[in-house]
Amino acid sequence: MSQFLRALANVTSVALVASGRQTVTGNGTGVDMQAYDGTVYVASYYGAGGGTTPTFDLKLQHSDDNAAFTDITGAAFVQMAASVSEQQLIIDVSATKRYWRSVRTITGTTPTFDGACVAIVMKKQMP
Repeated sequence: MSQFLRALANVTSVALVASGRQTVTGNGTGVDMQAYDGTVYVASYYGAGGGTTPTFDLKLQHSDDNAAFTDITGAAFVQMAASVSEQQLIIDVSATKRYWRSVRTITGTTPTFDGACVAIVMKKQMP
């Protein structure tokens, strides 16, 4: 049991899209993933979109230098619209580059989406 508790103490969360209202297209800030290991669980939760014909596309990108980003294969969420959306991705951090960021594409007339996107990560174990 103590091994489980030690492992659990190394679990933390990283915000990829801060909790709040999203209204415009944009890129998130790069997050250094070098301190994390193993499988990352990424959860996205957004309430029903507001405005006229709102859509929200959310994907994750990675980079070696926190400047030139490319899409992480398989790290795009299904497009969100006028209904509640709760989605998850599972990503092996060792198969990605050092920095991650979110990319939001929001369309519609005065679109609004309230929610967040968070990665649940395991800190690397020190020998």
